[in-house]
Amino acid sequence: MTDTLLCGFCLETKEVTNAGETIRCQTVGAAESLEDVRIQSVLQTFIVPEVIRRGWHLSNMNIAQIISSETGISIRLNDEVYAQYIALLKQHIDRCNGDIIYVDEIEDIESVELTDLDLNVAHITLFHFQNRWKMFFDFRYNRQRCKEHLDSAQEFLDDSKCVKGCRTHCDLLMVAAENVAKALLLSSPRQKMWNCKKHKTISSELNINAKFGNIKQEFVNVYNELRNNYDDARYTIKELIYDREYTYSVVQRFLEETRIQCLKS
Repeated sequence: MTDTLLCGFCLETKEVTNAGETIRCQTVGAAESLEDVRIQSVLQTFIVPEVIRRGWHLSNMNIAQIISSETGISIRLNDEVYAQYIALLKQHIDRCNGDIIYVDEIEDIESVELTDLDLNVAHITLFHFQNRWKMFFDFRYNRQRCKEHLDSAQEFLDDSKCVKGCRTHCDLLMVAAENVAKALLLSSPRQKMWNCKKHKTISSELNINAKFGNIKQEFVNVYNELRNNYDDARYTIKELIYDREYTYSVVQRFLEETRIQCLKS
């Protein structure tokens, strides 16, 4: 058995006999902390097999990225990785926007953000820094699509303030609330919801998420009330029963919270 140091972890090369055939396999050695355990698991599950599949030398790898999108999971290594790093420079280093920054000038990597090329994907990005791996992740999907729905919701919400008729107000608020709901569902990994346009399916998924505590019940209650009044508002002369000011305030508040939840870095 031979050992190779892989960026802070011991990479063990073993020979295993299976049905008379000797197989050489590689595994990441013991971790020292809980954070190391997480990184070790990601390396062993995703990165090491991909590096070996390509026939690369593991010691030459310094950055890796796991991208999860509508088309599945892909692995990027070294120059294939697209990311923006928020770094803390060493005290004696003075740089301006646009200047080149070298690794030995960095005190620490504080965060990693995806570029505009990857607006709708989730990621895990690992960076070899100061002889250790650092791992950053963001499991929110469809940030660009969420923004589009939230911008649309804000437009309908703003229009609802200008109308006097209760039916028109209910109609506009319902569209706003459903766009907020769609943004919340788009940020999750449940792909069946990403292209869904059926009111019934969106409503069902929203209420299921509320039962599990993933979405606040107050917003779901208001959404359900608007949906129950929606057809009557558009197609009948039945009296509508809902609190205009309260309903508006809840939709507005959850729109702002959803914008932070789905879009803020």
